[in-house]
Amino acid sequence: MTREHPRFWDAHEDLARLAVWLRDQRIARYPAAIAKGSITREEAQADILAWSAIAADWRFFVTLDPGEIEGRSFSREAKLAAIRTAIERYETRVAASPETPVLQDTLDCIRALYWHAENGRFLSA
Repeated sequence: MTREHPRFWDAHEDLARLAVWLRDQRIARYPAAIAKGSITREEAQADILAWSAIAADWRFFVTLDPGEIEGRSFSREAKLAAIRTAIERYETRVAASPETPVLQDTLDCIRALYWHAENGRFLSA
């Protein structure tokens, strides 16, 4: 387990909003990626459902509102894998555009999501 706190680890409301934004980005962008052949329909659906579950977990943590149950059957490991994939994607984007601080901030926030999840915080199932 990672013991050192990552940057933004305590920005809980921002992390909850980020989880929703990451889910919404997938919903918006995956149809084009499927058409292009970059991702299969099944992979896209699984990733969207995983991020829906992650967003629901964070919404519950921040607001105590359980919200929708959709995606709650996802395992902790599946959610961790989805977050790891997001980290890898953003590491690539940051490397390609190191002069863009918002990309580094987003990467640091995703790492904070992972830190919480890896340390057994805020993910159901």
